Parts: sequence; C-alpha cells; structure tokens
Amino acid sequence: MRIALLGTDGLPARYGGFETCVEHLAPILSKLGHEVVVIGSCVGRREKMTEYRGVCVRYINMRANGLSSIIYDGLSLARALRSAEVAVLFGVSGGGWIPFLRLAKRNFKIIVNVDGLDSQRSKWGMLTRRIIAASEFLAVNYADAIVSDNKFIGVRVFSRYRRESKVIAYGNDHVRFLREAESRRIVDALTGWSDRAFCLTIARAEPENMLLEMIEGFRASSAESYVLVSNFQATAYGSRLKELFRKDGRIKLIDAVYDADVLAALRQECSAYLHGHSVGGTNPSLIEMLPYSKPIIAYDCDYNRWSLDNGGAYFLSSNDLAKTLDDPNREQFVPRCSVELQKRYSWVEIAEQYASIMREALA
Repeated sequence: MRIALLGTDGLPARYGGFETCVEHLAPILSKLGHEVVVIGSCVGRREKMTEYRGVCVRYINMRANGLSSIIYDGLSLARALRSAEVAVLFGVSGGGWIPFLRLAKRNFKIIVNVDGLDSQRSKWGMLTRRIIAASEFLAVNYADAIVSDNKFIGVRVFSRYRRESKVIAYGNDHVRFLREAESRRIVDALTGWSDRAFCLTIARAEPENMLLEMIEGFRASSAESYVLVSNFQATAYGSRLKELFRKDGRIKLIDAVYDADVLAALRQECSAYLHGHSVGGTNPSLIEMLPYSKPIIAYDCDYNRWSLDNGGAYFLSSNDLAKTLDDPNREQFVPRCSVELQKRYSWVEIAEQYASIMREALA
C-alpha cells in the first residue's frame, strides 16, 4: 500500500502523542513492505530531512497546531492525494476538507484518528470549540474508517455519531532503560538533587491536565520532592505555574524535554508518577510509565482506568492525592503489566492493526 500519515508536527517527534505514534508506527509499516510518507511542519526545525528510518519525509511551511491546523491539514491531504492510496489523518482539524477530497478522487481512502474529541477541551474558546466540533462532525461522518485510541473514546464516538470505530492505542515498548549510575547522574545534573526521592509528571501545560491540582496535592502531603516536565513557556497557564512555584524548594518545574535518555532517567529514578489528564484518550506519557513498574496515581476517569486496566491509584481532588501520597504502602499502586496490556501497547501489534484497517478501507 502507498500510505500517507498526516496531521502531526512530523518527524522526528518533538511535540506530543500523535508525533510519538507516527515516529514508531511509520518505520514498522515501512518494514512490512508499504510505501510510507509522513508530512509534517518545517516551522522551527533546524534541518529538513527527506528520509527518516526508511520513511519518506515531506514538509509544509506552516504550524501544525492551533487554528492554522485547519489549513495545514487541508494542504497535507491535498499533497497525499497525488501519490498515496490511503491516508491516516491524526486529529479532526482537517475534517472540513474530507467530503471534497472524496469527490475529487473516489479511490483515495481516508482514515481518521479522532484523538480525544478535541472539541471538549477547556483550553479552547467558544468559537474555536464550534469550529472544531464542525470539523469533528465532518471527519467522523465522511472518513472511510475511524480510529479511537481508547475504548471510551470509541464509546463516545458511537454515542454522539452512531459510528463504530476501531480501538487502537499507542505503544510503550520503545521506552529505554539506563544503567543505574547513568540515570542517577542525569537526574542529579537536571535537578541538583542528590539521592532525593521525587514524584514525577510529564504533561503539557493545559488546565485539563490538572498540574495545579497535583502541585497543591503534593504540597499538602509529606512527599519529599516533585519534578514536573512541561511546555511551561508555551501557555499562559504554564507561565503562571512557573511564577507561582519557582521559589518552592520541593518542586522542580522543567521545560519540555524530548531527549529519550533524560526521560528514561526521570522515569527510572522517580518514586511515583502522578498523571492528571482528565480528557482525551490513551495518553502516551501515562502508558510509557508502565514498563518501569512504579506506583502510578492518576486522575479518576474512564480513559485512565482503561489505560491502566484499573491498576494503580486514583484521585479526584488535591486532598485525595495528598492522602494517597502519604500512604505508607505505595508499592500497592504499581499497576500489573498483564499479557493483555503488553499486547495492547506493542508497536508491532499496533502497526498490524493500522495496516488491517487500511486494507479493509481499500477493499
């Protein structure tokens, strides 16, 4: 098959879950014998590449995120139309283009990964939400197939649109493990803390990710330290958090890190992982913690419970979190990594599921 993967910031990954997905999905699809192109944004990239791990890479000189994503996705789809048989569009911003593209080339198939039903996110204003909701409606109703990354995204898609979707999560078997001395050295260099136990969160600085609530819960507990890695400078919410807590000696607010070794070191060395995502589906930052066998305390919602197979511990408020952090037997909050979860989060399995749904669309 000739496959185009669209709607992301591109390769190498430098933004979020969709980019992480494409970075691991695309090379496996290529190894399975498919021709794969990834179209991404060149804005802010120091160098452009034409090939990445056996995958053809193309660029558009626009930002991939925010309202510009509507035009960006349309241009990406138009480019894919010329050479690909099937496109996977990550996100619904380009939904308004899909009916017209279907008319322009009937044998061109479009599969949409709806992400976390973006129109529900509190970070958007009312007008933006309406635009996204309209794009979502068109994407779900006119795409050849729908992918949901979490069982409960699929439930909501069916409830709202009466359309079935294929549940395909993200993978986590790419995470790295470092030698203990190396991981300790990296964490010490990053935090300045020597042999100090710390909780960890890796998340974008958005209100629905509950960073403020988790900081407040941590501060109300007796836990020693807390490291948060986020794009603090990118949002007003993140800048406010930095200003509020920059003098708190128990907390380190670290600007976004994409170095795989640094992330591995933080995950290996943390004493517990706090996850506050309240909307969306399967969050890569959550499932990437599972292989490290650390206690996980997550916001209590359907998405997170499905992602962890009800393992770990859950909170609804800062007080809940503080009490859980002070539990003397935190090891009970380590989710068991069952055979089912290992298969669900295997990139090879995920690539085969994407290939299968594409073949069905083309049949």
